[in-house]
Amino acid sequence: MFQTKTLARVLPTLHKPLPLNRREAQRLLDTLTASFRKHLDTEHGWLPDEAPTASTAQPTSTHRRPTDHHLSSILSNPLFNPPTISPTSNNASSSHTKPAAANFAKETAVFDEAVARGMMTVPRAHGFLIAVRNSILRSSFLSIQDGMQASGAGVRVASWIQSSGMEKDLSSFLNNDGFLRLLVPFMVAEGLEEKLWSWLEQIRDMSSSPTAKKPPRWFFILGAIARAKTLDGGSLDAAYASILRGEELFKHHDYQNLVHAWLIVWWQSTVKAWRFSPASEDLFENYVAISDHLKRPLVLQRAHLDLHHPNPAKTTPDRAVRLFMEDGPKGGWREALSAPQNKNSGLRANQVMSLGLDTVKYLSEAGDSALAQRILEILQREIEPLFPASEKAFRVSY
Repeated sequence: MFQTKTLARVLPTLHKPLPLNRREAQRLLDTLTASFRKHLDTEHGWLPDEAPTASTAQPTSTHRRPTDHHLSSILSNPLFNPPTISPTSNNASSSHTKPAAANFAKETAVFDEAVARGMMTVPRAHGFLIAVRNSILRSSFLSIQDGMQASGAGVRVASWIQSSGMEKDLSSFLNNDGFLRLLVPFMVAEGLEEKLWSWLEQIRDMSSSPTAKKPPRWFFILGAIARAKTLDGGSLDAAYASILRGEELFKHHDYQNLVHAWLIVWWQSTVKAWRFSPASEDLFENYVAISDHLKRPLVLQRAHLDLHHPNPAKTTPDRAVRLFMEDGPKGGWREALSAPQNKNSGLRANQVMSLGLDTVKYLSEAGDSALAQRILEILQREIEPLFPASEKAFRVSY
């Protein structure tokens, strides 16, 4: 009959540490803390005017030791001090504070933990912004703008970008169009627009340096700022001002790239004009004048802007009527429709159709029903067939 050996006799002797009581645990912590301070003191040395003396002993809370300075700099880093999630703007209702904390608690907790562990990356920050945006869309905020103000997401991401040193290489994140398209509206809503302009100034300086690496595409950032200004039916004046500020900043640096941001604001000023209050006449005209200096033909866009001048006395359909009725080799609607401004022919057809309907509406209200009918027939015969059957919503409505 075999005898079973006990497990203690089979396995080697294990020296398991006994549980520490509170006094022993505190003693161990004090020993480790003293050792850590001694090591840092050896590495960094005392500051010139802070060498310890018997007569100048200071409490540890005053941060007189170099190790205390070191620890204080770590703990004051933005990575360890994320902003409080609460509405900071006067436009955000205080009633949103509690919903904001509930809506964004999960997303911000994941973001903060990833930052604290050094695991945050641009794709992960992008995912964080997407998650916060989706939470805003599901929330009870009156507008997306209010939700972004309350989320603190833009402040969090901007603080991470700064403290991680990524601002030293702007191309490491500014060339990511999808990330930038989401980040900029958050930053504008949270009062960080000047940080964006500081990045644009750095890009301008990089463009001026013959030895600098290829800078990020500044026109995409400018366009994102202008788009953010018109979010939720914001302000056309603010959008015009941003384009004019960008023109002043980059007038001697690849000026033609202004067309990207200019077209973004044109779309809001015409197709989406119903969402906005009338703009300032001076800002509008200064914005429109930029197109005179751009090489890209903007015949259709200028014709459309003529119909949306903030001063009714200066509103005119002349360009639009010539574009539809003459249809010559230089500036007709057929040329506008086929212009290589966008590979999406459906978008181009939408732009021509929008201009045509606005022209028909203006002529009808002005009493020229015959000319309005002729242009409407062109739209129905030539433009409407370009749309899929499910999108043919441009029946006679004027």
